[in-house]
Amino acid sequence: MHYTTNLSKPLFADFQLILGQYINGDRRSLNLEGGVRTGSKFAIGPRYELNDVTLTDTANMKREVTTHLFGVRTSYSFSPDVSLNALVQWDTNRDRFVSNLRFNYIISPGSNLYIVYNENRDNGDMTDALLGDPLDRTLIVKLAYLFDM
Repeated sequence: MHYTTNLSKPLFADFQLILGQYINGDRRSLNLEGGVRTGSKFAIGPRYELNDVTLTDTANMKREVTTHLFGVRTSYSFSPDVSLNALVQWDTNRDRFVSNLRFNYIISPGSNLYIVYNENRDNGDMTDALLGDPLDRTLIVKLAYLFDM
C-alpha cells in the first residue's frame, strides 16, 4: 500500500506499507516521510523506516531481524540549475550515522556536474565525537556531458 500527497505543496507526506515474502521468509515494512517546503527553494523533512523480517534457514530455524532507520532530508535550490541536497540518518541495526551531501549543477539540458560527499560513523563505541567515530568518507565528482557528433 502506498499513499503520497502532492510533493510540491508546502506540506507533503509519503506513506508506504509492504507485507510479503522476502528471500526465504517474510517482510513487514513501514516507510513514513514528510516535510515542509518554503517556496521553491527550501524543503526539510523527517523520515522513518521500519523493517521487520523473519528468515528461515535450511534447518527450518527462524530468525527475526528488526531495524529502524531515522533520518532528515533537506534540499536547497540556489537557482533552477544549482541545488544542494543532504540526508542524515541513523540505522539502529548497525548503530551507524550515515550522511550524504550532494551538489548538482545543470550545465545544460542533459549535462550535469555532481559533487557528492558521503560519511559513515560508528555510534557503537562513542568516544568524544558527537556522532561517533568516522568509519569511512568518500568524495565523488561526476561530470555527465551531452554533446552532438
